[in-house]
Amino acid sequence: MDMRIGIAGNRALQESFREHESAGNPPVTSAAFPGISDSFAASEAPQPQKKPFIIGHRGASSLAPENTMASFRKAQTLGAEMIELDVHRTKDGALIIMHDDTVDRTTDGQGAVKDLTLREIKALDAGSWFSPDFKGEGVPTFDEVLQWARGKVKIDIEIKNSMQYPGIEKEIISLLKARGMEKNVIITSFDPQCIKNVKKEDSTIKTGVLLHPEPLVTSLKVGTPLGAFAGLAGSLLAGFHPAVTAGLAVAGGIAGFFASKAIGKKLSLKDAQDKDADILLPHWSIVDKQWVKDAHSQGTEIFAYTANKPKLVHKLLDYYGVDGIITDNPERFIENDDSFWPF
Repeated sequence: MDMRIGIAGNRALQESFREHESAGNPPVTSAAFPGISDSFAASEAPQPQKKPFIIGHRGASSLAPENTMASFRKAQTLGAEMIELDVHRTKDGALIIMHDDTVDRTTDGQGAVKDLTLREIKALDAGSWFSPDFKGEGVPTFDEVLQWARGKVKIDIEIKNSMQYPGIEKEIISLLKARGMEKNVIITSFDPQCIKNVKKEDSTIKTGVLLHPEPLVTSLKVGTPLGAFAGLAGSLLAGFHPAVTAGLAVAGGIAGFFASKAIGKKLSLKDAQDKDADILLPHWSIVDKQWVKDAHSQGTEIFAYTANKPKLVHKLLDYYGVDGIITDNPERFIENDDSFWPF
């Protein structure tokens, strides 16, 4: 009998096959399951051609409070090959891990990091905002993370800009060398000057420039309504029937969306490869297949951020050809995790 099943049934049957065989039974074949072909019984969910290089965004930030040791440990345990974190400098010159310029959002304190001492920051609770289970989780120092990470996981170190904390690049590199970690990190920033400063200090350290999606967002906000307005205005001037007018307005909006999307992506990626960086890190929405190919031809790697959905990761890896994925959900993309391989 020709059996036709849906996606959910496919997954359920294959799970049954695995359980059947793991219990010591012979391999699943058409003899054991009449009506099921041998090729179907042996099939597995399709995997991407490229194994994903997974970077945990602020650790495993969907499962634990971002930029804390709990989040970093979770990401490493789940199989992330690299963790991404953000470095700031306190009033008394200590380097600490936090995304924002202030402690307001992710701790029970208030104020700018640069206006607080390390002692004051160490007294803060950086976990309760996420869940009561993480009450008492503290803000780690950069050096604490380095000591823990050595031999366990690589680190993507983001610096906000070269003007915010003058000389921070030198301080970061000094600590990296003191802990023997300079070969196991990349230093990234949206500010190309930061990358130049890093390369000036040590040209052997890998660097990456982050690329904003803002030009794309702005283009879409402008182009889509303009297209809709053009379609509406044109049909009104022509005296078309209201139904036709509505249709042309919608069509104009759609045309405006796609035109502005193409323009926005080009603006976001403009001159991206002239940043003196080893890696370029675009937001996933602005990744372009030909652009990735051109970057690869120049020896530049591409890490896309922040991609959290399996289908999107498949597209980025296999269609666009990116080299790494920065994600809030490293647990979804562990090799051999069936949740990653959607039917």
